Amino acid sequence: MILNATARLVKTRGRTKTVEVSVKRRFFRDHNSGVWKPINTLPADGKSFYPEHRFEITDHELFIGFAPRSSGAPLILITDPKSGAKWALWLKGFGEKTSKSDLKPKTIGKLSCGVVWEIDESSELRFLVYGHKIRKLLILKKRPDWNKVTFAVNCVNGILAEAPENERHRILLAKRKGESNPIFWFAKPTAWDSRCARNLNPDCIPETIRLEHKLTNTSSGEWELTITLNPDDLDNAVYPVFVDPTIVLQLDSSEGIDASMRSQQTAWNLGACADAWLGSWDNGTAFGRHLFKFDLSKVTGSITNAILELTATGGGNNQKQITPYRLLTSWGEGTQCIGNATTGESSWAYREYPTSWNEGGANGQNTDRIWPSEDGPTTVGVINSGDKVQIDVTNTIEAIRTAADNYGFLLVGWEEGEPDFDGNYDWYNANPYAFSDHATESYRPKLTIEYTESGGIFIPAKLNIVGGKAINLIGG
Repeated sequence: MILNATARLVKTRGRTKTVEVSVKRRFFRDHNSGVWKPINTLPADGKSFYPEHRFEITDHELFIGFAPRSSGAPLILITDPKSGAKWALWLKGFGEKTSKSDLKPKTIGKLSCGVVWEIDESSELRFLVYGHKIRKLLILKKRPDWNKVTFAVNCVNGILAEAPENERHRILLAKRKGESNPIFWFAKPTAWDSRCARNLNPDCIPETIRLEHKLTNTSSGEWELTITLNPDDLDNAVYPVFVDPTIVLQLDSSEGIDASMRSQQTAWNLGACADAWLGSWDNGTAFGRHLFKFDLSKVTGSITNAILELTATGGGNNQKQITPYRLLTSWGEGTQCIGNATTGESSWAYREYPTSWNEGGANGQNTDRIWPSEDGPTTVGVINSGDKVQIDVTNTIEAIRTAADNYGFLLVGWEEGEPDFDGNYDWYNANPYAFSDHATESYRPKLTIEYTESGGIFIPAKLNIVGGKAINLIGG
């Protein structure tokens, strides 16, 4: 290589590399080459793979097609290129009436990550791809004249199977023939109103809309999913109301997981929320904490710098400090947003329901977490919506990398009189931050790691350099 003679040559026994590790799926392994590629959730028009569909998301291990061209096509079609299996979803009807030929809502919007249909003047149907999930199917803008919706799901050359009874957070599994692990699955439906949509007070509790779901195996490979909403809850709801039977894609391909927990609602699982509060409120008597676990397999040397970047989705509050704590035990992300934890899901009380933390909120010193952490607190300051906060987790991530097990880390806000905190509480030393389920990709958590690759190259120091001339280091 050629170096200017005025450069200072030093010897190194390694190269510094930088990697970005994101929560959830921003990348996928190509089913042919195995190479990691970025997921493109911008629907393309008229791919030949789906001649009957307008919009498709093809830069993905699974091909996802939306918006039918012809009357006989499903609303969503998911194809596995590896096996050629297909899974499709139709809209059957509302209320007690179902259509034998399926309903064809009007396409009214093409989004950067999905498609919107108009059902009637009261409701919209949306499919939004968040990398690893397809979420928020039905949005009720006002009280509809019905309280039940029916979908049909079927497959060709694949498997659709009802989830086991002990997996209550999953209801329907899609598998390749001959394989036991699902490549995607339908989560248990949930529904909630907009009581807190414009209210930044973390004490605000959205009203959960009670519902019942029923799966009926109508024939081989064909199922109907009926969701019945409680009519009294719909009468008293703050609209819009969201009905969310999430589809979770490719469980074995995620780069990381995240969740939140709240001391005031000890049973709530918040693993599928778009954002959640971090810090303290109610004069230091109520707390919100965040859980993260990143895949560090791409890091092959000693970490010299690691920065976690979070994006605020509201606030305007003075977040004094945020401290990371290395976790010492496993925990479950969960699939709910403001719902009681079920089997394997985390909350303030549970690390993996029904297994509890040693102390609520992962508070157990040297049992749930290292206290204090390898890293001190990061000073934050006043945070407004859209602001990005960078938290130094260098020592924490290096300690995780060299530990026997990677359980991730916990973020704790300014509270509890911990080391380097002044012990004085103010109202709202908390802000909401985006999680991996946020619709805006740039808002999702990101961990940037610099590390020195072990082994590496060796460049000898040169002392007999003539200023102003270049030196060619052959084979350096």
